Amino acid sequence: MKKILLVGGCSYSNEKFNSVHHPDLDVSWPKWPQLLAEKLDMQLINLSESGAGQEYIYSNIIDKLQTIDHSKIGLVIAAWSTAPRRDYQIESLYLKNKKWTYDKNDMIQKIKWTNDMYDSKGCMHYWIDRSLRYYYSLQMVCENLKLPYKQFQMVDLFKGYLWQELISRRTNDVADNKQVPIINNVDDLTKEEKYWKETQEKKYLAQIHNSPYYEIINNNFIGWPTDPRLNGYSVGEKVLDNNTDRISKIDLHPNKQGQEKLARFIYDRLG
Repeated sequence: MKKILLVGGCSYSNEKFNSVHHPDLDVSWPKWPQLLAEKLDMQLINLSESGAGQEYIYSNIIDKLQTIDHSKIGLVIAAWSTAPRRDYQIESLYLKNKKWTYDKNDMIQKIKWTNDMYDSKGCMHYWIDRSLRYYYSLQMVCENLKLPYKQFQMVDLFKGYLWQELISRRTNDVADNKQVPIINNVDDLTKEEKYWKETQEKKYLAQIHNSPYYEIINNNFIGWPTDPRLNGYSVGEKVLDNNTDRISKIDLHPNKQGQEKLARFIYDRLG
């Protein structure tokens, strides 16, 4: 019987991913978890969801571990998301059975996960600390259970947030009937915007470097401590070429070639 590859992640890893920017585009190509499972000859359980943050990724991996015979697990992988995302669970009503007419007795109440792209509480310093706690906690759970595992930063912890902040600053000067600017290239920034972005990045990098988890997150974290300026990297930025491996200039998710490159890169670092 094949061992299980258990993966948690965000939209970069979601086998049911749909492009918000290009809703008519067929994006059904195999995602890196499926490609990796084939390379490893393992059975895939992919828990990834679009928009997921660290709490969703951590919680769903931990919850799933309670339902699986640990001897059947070949590898656990957490492909971490950006720090500001907020995950939480809500009550929702579902139909017990699909039919044309129904009443309240046909409904069943369940708890489901949802998320916000940006947490309305806290600040980036808090969001970074929160992320690192999840990273270290997953490390210790897998070590304690003697499970093989890898984790990595799939998308950058804070850069996306900074781009959104810059867009928000510009949209204050944009009339309602005009298109909101797309900014994701340093060359498009003003001198003042570049200075602000660089200043914020230095603060956030210092937050990672000065964290009590900086020295104790181990080598099972591929690319730790997640940024080249700290001698680490996020896997998405490390692997994907912006011109050839992403869906478009406005949808930076990996395309078919990008997913294949991610699978090869991760596979080569499992030894």
